[in-house]
Amino acid sequence: MKRENLFLETSSNPFLVPEKLNLSKSNIILVLVIIVVVLLGANIILEKCYPPGSSETELPSQIINSRFITALNNYDIDSTWIIKKDLSEVNDDSLKYFYSVKVPADLPISLLIKEIRNQFDSNEVEIYATDFKSDAAVEISINSVGLLKLKADMKSNDRIKRQTDSIAFMITDVEELNSESLSDLLMLPEHFSCILTPSKHSLEISKLIIENHKQTAILLGDDITELEFKLKSSYSKNRIINSLKSIRSNFGNATYFIIDEHSDIYKSQYYRLIKDWFTGEGLTTEEEFQEINSTNIENILSLLKSARDRKKLFRISAEDFMEMPQTLASLRKIGYKIVYPTELLDYQN
Repeated sequence: MKRENLFLETSSNPFLVPEKLNLSKSNIILVLVIIVVVLLGANIILEKCYPPGSSETELPSQIINSRFITALNNYDIDSTWIIKKDLSEVNDDSLKYFYSVKVPADLPISLLIKEIRNQFDSNEVEIYATDFKSDAAVEISINSVGLLKLKADMKSNDRIKRQTDSIAFMITDVEELNSESLSDLLMLPEHFSCILTPSKHSLEISKLIIENHKQTAILLGDDITELEFKLKSSYSKNRIINSLKSIRSNFGNATYFIIDEHSDIYKSQYYRLIKDWFTGEGLTTEEEFQEINSTNIENILSLLKSARDRKKLFRISAEDFMEMPQTLASLRKIGYKIVYPTELLDYQN
């Protein structure tokens, strides 16, 4: 009867220890602590032997080479500056690619190495870079599972240059932005101009633009709706002059003025008057600009190649321009400079 009671008690409570085992509560706790310590120790040993994300899978040499060349192309390194060297110069059976790379002096080799690292996941390869003369000469090695796969000697060369060019952006639809989006636009660390149509609202925006060290361009055409600034071919000369006075007095801090060559006022007898009025302030036409409807880097590069006279003035909406930081970074990588439009504009004489 006593044994039966003992069985019932232990089966109903699995943590109840029979008296005959003679384990005190403190001994049980000690055993549990020892088990925890052993498990923790085993876990630490496993992590050291097999770190998280580590992979014993060898990355093929062809993939390593392809990504290495991609990194160089991203910085517009000309193919003639990449020389494949004789593998017999290196006593390593695993090595499949050995290069000598000339790097233009205006491009820090450290940026190239960073771009090469960005082509790989941290657990795919090991990349080692050794400086010989600061940033003037660097040897880079790329290993996979401890095997040398690619090696390159990179040397700065002041006799070669990437094809550089300057591009500029004119931002439209700025007046349509809410205050938060306008702030986001003006906080971009880029050089650009904002095109504004004269109005009381755009006057307040122009002050914010100037405060944030951007340029303003005032568009003269048929879309001006406020009477104080309105320009119509049917107006008298005095009325046109009064509008021009209001525009110049209110927007005197504008960087330059643009006249819409498709507007009635441009085709009217008053064009010469407007031209004379703003000659000192800088007057240009919209035909100077190319419209951008896509922020895709391939489309931008296509437009750049087709731009006439190597003048790269682009007009783009504020909404699209705010989606371009990565594209602009890619353009800079291959040597383009982002400048203010005034550096590229031809003004009306």
